[in-house]
Amino acid sequence: MTVVQPRPSRANRAMRRLRMWVVVVLALLGAKYWWQNREVPYAQPGVTKGAAPSAPALTFGDRIAAVPDGAVLDLAELQADAWDAVHVIGPYASAESLQQRLGFAVPMASAVCTTDEGRQSLLFVRGTEVVAWHALPRSRGDFCRPPANERGVARAEARFVATKATAVGGWRTFELQPR
Repeated sequence: MTVVQPRPSRANRAMRRLRMWVVVVLALLGAKYWWQNREVPYAQPGVTKGAAPSAPALTFGDRIAAVPDGAVLDLAELQADAWDAVHVIGPYASAESLQQRLGFAVPMASAVCTTDEGRQSLLFVRGTEVVAWHALPRSRGDFCRPPANERGVARAEARFVATKATAVGGWRTFELQPR
């Protein structure tokens, strides 16, 4: 003779499931607490627990925004990588026009080319390779003025003068300094 166990009621199954989730959540919270409070003796050399964190490094856009009005910005000093020319890619540029302008295919063309009026990209090129690029809000500094936006600017000539923000556009402009 077989003994049939009665099936637990729906309320009992729901209570078991609830208890299981409470245990899982408590275990995860305990693991998080342990992870945040564990001792990591050599995680950062020279830094003891409780020491003040160092100041974050300035971004490319922060360094451009810090240039005072009337000052000259030399991109050769700002971008230390080895590059031959900088190309300013303004809004509404297409991937095809970018490839035609550079003379080679750019893998990140879809990220560089945008229809956002407030964004530009600076591409630093060496030979047929993009060594660095920065997507830069035009509110930080607008480089989209001729001739910088029409052709590449050689490293030796990549000196821009910061001008005061105009009431019309509201953006500070960086115009190519004539040699």
